[in-house]
Parts: sequence; structure tokens; C-alpha cells
Amino acid sequence: MLARLGRAAALAGLLVLPAPTWAADTQASEEGQALDVRRLAPEQRRRLLAGDTIAYQVLETSETELGAGVAMYVPVPLARAAEVLTSPDVVLKDPSITAAGLVPVGATVTSMQGFKLAANEAGEAQDALDATVGSRFNLAPPEIDAFHAARSTLLAGDRAAVLEAAAAQWRALLLQRALAFQARGLDGITPYARRGGTSDPAALLRVAAGDARIVATLAPRLGEALLRYPAEPSQSSASQVYWVKRQVQGRPTPLLLHHLVDVTQALDVRRLAPEQRRRLLAGDTIAYQVIETSETELGAGVAMYLPVPLARAADVLTNPDVVLKDPSITAAGLVPVGATVTSLQGFKLAASEAGDAQDALDAAVGSRFNLAPPEIDAFHAARSTLRAGDRAAVLEVAAGQWRLLLL
Repeated sequence: MLARLGRAAALAGLLVLPAPTWAADTQASEEGQALDVRRLAPEQRRRLLAGDTIAYQVLETSETELGAGVAMYVPVPLARAAEVLTSPDVVLKDPSITAAGLVPVGATVTSMQGFKLAANEAGEAQDALDATVGSRFNLAPPEIDAFHAARSTLLAGDRAAVLEAAAAQWRALLLQRALAFQARGLDGITPYARRGGTSDPAALLRVAAGDARIVATLAPRLGEALLRYPAEPSQSSASQVYWVKRQVQGRPTPLLLHHLVDVTQALDVRRLAPEQRRRLLAGDTIAYQVIETSETELGAGVAMYLPVPLARAADVLTNPDVVLKDPSITAAGLVPVGATVTSLQGFKLAASEAGDAQDALDAAVGSRFNLAPPEIDAFHAARSTLRAGDRAAVLEVAAGQWRLLLL
């Protein structure tokens, strides 16, 4: 294993449906971590849209980190997004991964049988069997002792036995680490032996959970879920641990990879009714229920499907249609910096809304309207200018006051 530890919080975001995953590489500085497809070279865009997984550079904030960003384009209907994002392909579709397998809860060494060392990796095998305290491998003292014990059983010059003994010891080590992590989370990770001390990967991973800030607006619970694993998983989350053999800096590197997907209440399309799925894929904007945590909240979720290439995602997401394409919105307009009331002229009240207009002009302290005391006074002042029974004036005066308030 490499001396520099890859911090475990590779965060993947998908248009509309957020589903971040906790994988094996990237780090916590917010600037420069997420991928802006507008900055990709044309060849990278072509590869991304062709289905390749591409790597991009991210900042490493210390010499203990090995930082890398990985991006992929998932061209599936939104109704299948949650299903796809919980698939192992999302984290294992990486050209640097040469072998991998699932480690289920309660696994035995049988789950690790796919991990092997090739004939051209005999040098790495011997180095592992000869491991010492230091930065060549990330091993705890008992793990170093276990490799030495395996070495003691070998006959000199038996190259095939060296490969198998080292591979078998890696399988045992990966299994032991996986079971400890699944049982105790970060508390189950043993510090690595270093000359003059230890290196604590759990401490680095706790800091790495801060990478969840990158997608906090989409997945506010992700950081906490990473830190608290395996305690209290949410009903909308899915978690798997994989063993991975990955080529890192030209060396075969045994790793454990934790894939955590939390759909959250933003929208789990697996729970949509068939008619809602049909409308969503037909281009409609749909509303769905979210949890209101107090009587002062009015909660609603709105979802839409944007069938555009990833290369155009940034352009589309900055278009006002993304937030204004909602059947419950009957009128809207831009309020630029330094706007005047002219920007609000599109706000009007229809004849059928005369009752609401009068209610606004008569507003009192309470929950009927969300108004501050000076705003209530302003509506009363506007009311005082009206003649009784002038319905058109009531509509215009109330609309005019709403325009001023919004401005």
C-alpha cells in the first residue's frame, strides 16, 4: 500500500438527483475539487460523453494525501438514477482498478478469492513478505508480523509460492480490515507503523468527511453519515464495502473502498408513482412531498428531468427555466442588482384575486401573511387612499404595494 493515504471522500453529484458516493480518493478544500465540465478539454469531453471514466486533478493539502478526482457521465433516465448510482459500476468503473469484489457483512475469506498477484508482481509480493516499519506499506505492527510469519513457511526460490503466500496474506488482511470497519466504522481502523511513531488513517478520514461540504446543498447529511457509519443508517441510504486492486503510481495496491449513497428526501425516484415517472420523463416539472419539521415551515419539493449532454449541464442549470419551470408559478421576473420598481411591473393581481388583495390591505399581525410590522403599516397606508367599492383600485393598490415590498 502507498505511503500517502488517499482520503476517502470522492463525491459524485448527478443532475437533479443528488447521490454522492464515498469512494477512495480526493480531499477537503472546496475550491478546485468539483468538476466544472466547461473547463474540460475537448478530448476529455468526448471521452466523458462516450462513456469513459476520466480523472482530473484536485488540490492536495498535505504530503499525507493522494488526491484525485474521478468523473463519469451516466446517460440514464432519471427514473433509473438511484438504481444506477447504487450499482458497483459507479465506483469500480475505473481503468486503474484491475480487480475488485464485494465484501458483504459477515464475509469470510472466500469473498476475497479474486485478489491475486500476477507473475510480474513477484517483486511486490516479496517486498510485502519482507515488510518493515516505515512508509513503503501502510501496515500495523501485527500485520507486519503476519507477513513475516507467512514468509517463514516458504522454501527459498519458490517464486509461485511467494506470490500465493503474499496474495493470501493480503486477502486475510483486507478481510480483517473490512470486518472491523463494518462493525466499528472509523474507530475500527488501526494506525499504521512508522519509524518514530504511527500514522492514523482514521484521523485523516475524519477530516476528509469535510469534503461533503462540496455537495452540502444537495446532501446535507452526507458528512455526518460518513463519520457515524455504521450507526443509524437512513432508510434512503445504501452502503457497500469492496476490496480493490488498483494500480497507483505504477504499483499494485490493495485497497478497501466504501461506497455510500444517500438519496435523501431530495427525491428518490424509486418511490415515484408510475404516472409521476411518466410525467417527469415527458418533460413535466413535478411536485413531491418533503418533511416539514415545524409548523412555521411550508415544505415542498420540485423535480425536473434535464435530458442534455453533460457538456451542456452548466449552461442549462444557469438558465432561469431551471427554477421557473414550475406549473405553480404563474408569473416571474428577474430582479437585477440595483433594480427599480419597473422590474416588478409584471406582478399583477387578477380579478379573481380581489379577495386576497383586500385581505392584504387589511393585514393584521398573525400567520395569514408573512409581513413585518412596517410592511403591515404600508398596506394600511395604501388602503387609506381608496374609495369604498372600487374593486379595480383595490387590485392595483394591493399589487402595487406587493411590488414595492418585493423590491
